[in-house]
Amino acid sequence: MKANKIKDDVFWLGVNSPSSREFHGISTPRGGSYNSYLVLDEKPTIIEGTGKPFIQEYLKSLKSKINPEKIEYIIIDHAEPDHAGAINEIKEVCSNAKIVCTEKCKDFLIAAFGVQSEFVIVKEGDELNIGKRTFKFFPDPMVHWPETMMSYLVEEKMLFSADLFGTEISHEKLFADEMKPFQEITRDYFAIVMRHYAIPVQKAIEKARTLEIEYILSSHGPIYRQNVQSIMDYYYKLATEPEENKVAIFYYSIWHSSEKMADEIAKGVEEAGSVAVKYDINQSNFVRMMAEAMTSKAIALGSLTLFAGHHPLFNAFFDFLQLNNQPGKKAGVFGTYGWVSEAVPKLKQKLMDLKYDMIGDVDMRFGPKTDKDLLRLRELGKKLAE
Repeated sequence: MKANKIKDDVFWLGVNSPSSREFHGISTPRGGSYNSYLVLDEKPTIIEGTGKPFIQEYLKSLKSKINPEKIEYIIIDHAEPDHAGAINEIKEVCSNAKIVCTEKCKDFLIAAFGVQSEFVIVKEGDELNIGKRTFKFFPDPMVHWPETMMSYLVEEKMLFSADLFGTEISHEKLFADEMKPFQEITRDYFAIVMRHYAIPVQKAIEKARTLEIEYILSSHGPIYRQNVQSIMDYYYKLATEPEENKVAIFYYSIWHSSEKMADEIAKGVEEAGSVAVKYDINQSNFVRMMAEAMTSKAIALGSLTLFAGHHPLFNAFFDFLQLNNQPGKKAGVFGTYGWVSEAVPKLKQKLMDLKYDMIGDVDMRFGPKTDKDLLRLRELGKKLAE
């Protein structure tokens, strides 16, 4: 693979993985990408590395553009293995390069990969001149690891943002404006990678907004070169006020009674003018459900009673749900039982422990049977949609 030109002297060195179907638990139906960049100047510089599975393809791309021995700097914005797992192999061919990173990143690179190198340690606002161009550095700890930073190429108005503003999707085209819409994939990526760190993410975006930016080049997904404000605004919304006019309903059903209850709640939601989305948790990706819960103004959970409680899959569901950190969001619960009611009270208590605002619950022995039962469920849907 050859390096792809972004603009004069700036190239994409990354690796596409169109057959990839999972990343950090995210379903990736359009594959994945692992971005690295090259700036040719008096002191040629690489921004970000790659993971070990892709090293041969990566080195082929690098060598298509430059003799690696001429590289003087390797900027590492993030030490996670998909960014820096092959740093020793890269450093072996870029034998004259110094690694530029934060102090914490240096610690991680040595501890995780045993890196032996000369380092250039940078802090907030530090600059690195590479000839006609200058990098300026902005650490953004806990976006989403403690060592992360953004690197800004001043003259080109390019922000290399690491995982911030990323999307796990293969490069069908190099630039976002050339690709089919992929906002749902961005949302899912944000949910599992960034949402738990919403406050530091918000601060990092506010810092980025102080810069004059014409290109955003993240470590995953396409490059933004037109209306870069759009991805910044979308990330900021997901970090601060992600809710839409939507109610998400999650259920587990064996004999279809809980499923029927979910259907009736959805009717009530839609009668009240909101969108209802339903997920059978036994058939659905947990990160996708987490993202739907994050962007819904209310949620409803339902299960039959078994094993003296709700279905065990809800234990994993709650592990993901708590990462959203959305106290005060409206919630309802529903379920069925045969001889002892256990699912509804336990679902309710777990939501209350996460500080959800409980709107109501419907608990039915062996499921709904009468029009009155169906009306109760639709009314719960309407309350959630208000």
